[in-house]
Amino acid sequence: MPDAQSWYREAVHAIAATHRHVFSTGELQKLLDTLKEAGAVPTRISLRRFMDVLQSEVGLREHIISAAHVAGASDPPYRPFRRHLLGTASPEEVSLSLRPRSYLSHASALRAHGIPTAPELPVFANQEQRPKPTPNGDLTQAAINRAFQNGPRISQYVFEYQGTQLALLAGKNTGNYRVTEVRHPEHVAPLLVADLPRTLVDIAVRPAYAGGPLHVLHAYRHVVDSIGGERLVAELCETLDALRHVYPYHQALGYYLMRAEVNAKHLIPLRNRGAAYDFYLCNRIADPVYIPSWSIYVPRDLEIA
Repeated sequence: MPDAQSWYREAVHAIAATHRHVFSTGELQKLLDTLKEAGAVPTRISLRRFMDVLQSEVGLREHIISAAHVAGASDPPYRPFRRHLLGTASPEEVSLSLRPRSYLSHASALRAHGIPTAPELPVFANQEQRPKPTPNGDLTQAAINRAFQNGPRISQYVFEYQGTQLALLAGKNTGNYRVTEVRHPEHVAPLLVADLPRTLVDIAVRPAYAGGPLHVLHAYRHVVDSIGGERLVAELCETLDALRHVYPYHQALGYYLMRAEVNAKHLIPLRNRGAAYDFYLCNRIADPVYIPSWSIYVPRDLEIA
């Protein structure tokens, strides 16, 4: 039976070996159970006692992640999360701890890949929905027009941590397609992040989550400079095929890539997908300009960017 000092050391070594800074109560219980099974911690030790030791030995502390206040509401709209923090926990790590199988997406994925974006945006953590049946009915121009005359759908499931907003998204089910582990300069353990081709499609679909079309265009220019047009177009086409969006987002991608000065011959795979409908670069464009080459309406001020 290990003495107190011995199992204290085992507890400290075990939590340090995770290279993590954020834990749920359930995760700490699993860690304790593993140590008990290995004979490193006495079986009589409760979770409360285990956490008390980690608090005194390594500074583990409880933190409440509260929902952001909505204008006009007297109380936060969602129940808070309870997490246990060790050392310096970044907003990205906290956001990914709130729901299982979450990954950084949109502007947060761009940052993780070293691409600058609007600094005032929240951290975006996406947890995909369960699979849904394929929508019935054919796409029509009238349906596209109606959808994009409305404002963009923006998640209200937002929490706050140390002055940073954490926006929790519920994207369509893709089986976490093109989600990978990325080493972040502030973390020893890698974080789950959508890869660059997936992120470029995602921000074209939801430009508001990247700060708007101008920030999307900047991201495309940055990636084209580092990857090259031909390879990028091939990966974007592969991603579009896998994600199977209803709307013709290939027209939006074609426009951004054209503005990023990708060689016209490399854009042929996107052009070959056709342009059966007039499309929109984003929702509710106040002063649109029609771009015939991609059959798409874009904000007028973007054309001079």
